[in-house]
Amino acid sequence: MTDDDRSRIDDHLQRGMEAELASTREELTKAAAHAARMEGELFAVAQRLTAKEAEHEAALKALAKMRDELFEARSKVEEAEGEIVELKNRLAASPASPKPNLAERAVRKVVRTVKR
Repeated sequence: MTDDDRSRIDDHLQRGMEAELASTREELTKAAAHAARMEGELFAVAQRLTAKEAEHEAALKALAKMRDELFEARSKVEEAEGEIVELKNRLAASPASPKPNLAERAVRKVVRTVKR
C-alpha cells in the first residue's frame, strides 16, 4: 500500500466521519427542537392543570360554605318547628279564649317566618 493509497483512505474515512458527524448534529438539532416543543406542550398542560386545581379548590370551599349554610338553615327550621309545636300545645291547652284569632295569627306568623 502506497502513501497515496493511505492518503486516499484517510481522506475517505475523514469525509465519512465528517458526513456522519454532520448527520448526527442534524439529528440532535431535530431532537432538541422536538424536546423544546414537548417541553412547551407539557408546560401548557401543567398550567391548565394548575388552573383546574384552583377551580376545584374554589368549588370545594363553596361547597363547604353551602354545607354550613344548609346546617344553619336546618337548625333554624328545627327551632321554628319546635316553636310551632309549643304554640300549638299552648293553644290546645288554653281554655277557649275570647280571641282565638291572636293565637292562630302567631302560629301563622311563625310558619311564614320558617318558610322564608
